[in-house]
Amino acid sequence: MLQSFRDIFKCEDRSEAKKELSNWMLKVEALDMPEFRACVNAMDNWKTEILNMFEYGFSNGCTEGCNNKTKVLKRISYGCPNFERFRTRRLILN
Repeated sequence: MLQSFRDIFKCEDRSEAKKELSNWMLKVEALDMPEFRACVNAMDNWKTEILNMFEYGFSNGCTEGCNNKTKVLKRISYGCPNFERFRTRRLILN
C-alpha cells in the first residue's frame, strides 16, 4: 500500500497523478480499515490542491516546516517572559 502511494508522486503530469490517486483511494477504501478513513477523506477534500503540485511543480512544504519549527519553539519556550529572546531564537533556527 505504501509503495502504491509513493508511485503517485512519480507521475509526470496531473492527469496521470489524478488517475493514480483515485486508484489508490479505491484500493484503500476496499480494505475497509477504520485507520485509513480519515486519510482518504483528507485526500478527497484536498485532491485539487494535491494535484496542483503536478501542474505547477512546487508545494508549500518549506512554509509548513517553518511553521512547525515556530510551534515547537513556542511550546518549549512557554513561560519565557522576554519576547525578543524568543524572536531571536526563531530567526536563528532558519
